Amino acid sequence: MLRPVTERTCRGWCSTLALRQSFSTSNHVVLNMYRPKVQDTKARNSSKPRKVNLSSKLRSEFAKYKGKVKPIILCKRMEFNFYEGMKYGKFEKIPLASQGWLNRGSNGDFFSLYEGYMSPNDAHFGHVRLPSSISDILSSPDDKSSVSGFSLLKIEEDLVQKLNKMNITRPADIQIAAMPHILAGKNCVVSAHTGCGKTLAYLLPLLQMVSKNVQKEGGVGVPHDSPKLLIVTPSRELAYQIHDVIQKLVVGLPLTSKLFVGGYSDQGSDDLPQIVDIVVGSLGTIKKKIAKGNINLQRIQHIVMDEADQLVDDQNRGQIRGILKKVSIKQVSDDGSDSEHDDQGTQLILVSATIPTNLEDLFDNMVDVGSLERITTSYIHDVMRNTPQLFLKVGKIHKGKTLIDLIEKDVKHNNPVLIFSNTVKTADWVSYQLNDCGYPCKNLTSSVDTQIRQHLFERFQQKKFNILSTTPIVARGLDTVRVKHIINFDFPLYVSEYIHQIGRVGRIGSSGSCHITNIIAHPREVALVQKIEKSIRLNEKLTAVNANIPGIVRHRREKLEGVEM
Repeated sequence: MLRPVTERTCRGWCSTLALRQSFSTSNHVVLNMYRPKVQDTKARNSSKPRKVNLSSKLRSEFAKYKGKVKPIILCKRMEFNFYEGMKYGKFEKIPLASQGWLNRGSNGDFFSLYEGYMSPNDAHFGHVRLPSSISDILSSPDDKSSVSGFSLLKIEEDLVQKLNKMNITRPADIQIAAMPHILAGKNCVVSAHTGCGKTLAYLLPLLQMVSKNVQKEGGVGVPHDSPKLLIVTPSRELAYQIHDVIQKLVVGLPLTSKLFVGGYSDQGSDDLPQIVDIVVGSLGTIKKKIAKGNINLQRIQHIVMDEADQLVDDQNRGQIRGILKKVSIKQVSDDGSDSEHDDQGTQLILVSATIPTNLEDLFDNMVDVGSLERITTSYIHDVMRNTPQLFLKVGKIHKGKTLIDLIEKDVKHNNPVLIFSNTVKTADWVSYQLNDCGYPCKNLTSSVDTQIRQHLFERFQQKKFNILSTTPIVARGLDTVRVKHIINFDFPLYVSEYIHQIGRVGRIGSSGSCHITNIIAHPREVALVQKIEKSIRLNEKLTAVNANIPGIVRHRREKLEGVEM
């Protein structure tokens, strides 16, 4: 049970032993500790807490490897340090700093991951071979040639100019890989790490294709309430963000769009405009609008499922099946020669940062999985390589104290922070306690009204406040480049949740140094920590990336019930 924190206890924490975290200008992690008692009078009377650097033995390790070998994992117990170039034998037991974290005596232990701690694979993309003309974009540092890079991807000049106004002058890796296949009308699975530009990877080609088809129709005989492009999301917040990007891109184009999310319609009515070309919305609301006849799918040519892994889990699969049964999913064109002018069939695009290994089982004959072109970057399912991470093992009763210590430093440096909790109740508690301690924090959870949540996120983006407390479900897909520090107050239990949560920092457009702090307090959290640490030491991808969390929970419950019987 979480205990309330008073202002008095907050002041008392300053005199207790607590791990502190700071990141130097070189993005290297420096771990410090407060001492509970200081004998020196000058130090005791100083308003600035006295800090103790790493032990002399660890400093000697730095000196030993300085300029020679890059540290990858640094641990409180130095015998577990791991440096670039170190390898383990085939039958050698992998030493883990987190190996003993199931024991209560491990409280206070920690290890940190340095920026760039995994070596990239040689190939840029996992399942895609690129034409040499497009591959040349990757090696071109010139902004002028970068602008022409979108032209090489067959994106028309009016869209390229809008990208320039958004300060987007160079196509990202996943955009280079995905756009040719989407323009060819193929069914695609677009998978890449969070914050790398997946939204534009599908929006640019689809908006271009829809625009050409709308101009071809000329508005003659077009049925009402019948979009050509449908984008489905698991959350309202993600739908808002995608619709905002669309509105910026369709300026000057003959396209109309509509947003549908629970509790809100962008025109205050259930009725679509007389003619609508693009519909974006959350899954539950889209399903209801289709059932009521507010959305007619007879004209649909493209369906996008953003955060597809969550949309096809056990909880949502029934609603997705209901939508897909109303359309004929197939490639618009087999050869891709004239796909932009072929109105036959519906193109399906699945987008996510994590693609389940059991994709075929999740679709359950809804779609011919063999028709899906898989487009991934080589970094898919890797532990995020561009952001330092700290893993702290603490006692359950010390979680609140640790959080306050971390937030205190972020407030001092004016760092925007995103705090993850596994439940709405805990996220609300975190917000309440931080505000009670004098640190302004807003909670972005399902307990907050939809429009208020949207307003809060906009205020966060506008720098009105710097601390957000939220849950993985609500925050999934949130696109913000403001966040400098992610705190996993409750460490996730599943690989897919971990990948999505840490992906809220280090995104395209982010400036300055970012970092992640993971607080480990429960035995059930240790298994994933050990899996992450082992993957770093072996330079391997994370395995068992299964986003069907409801199915996992149900399977475990059935297994336990079988044991009890």
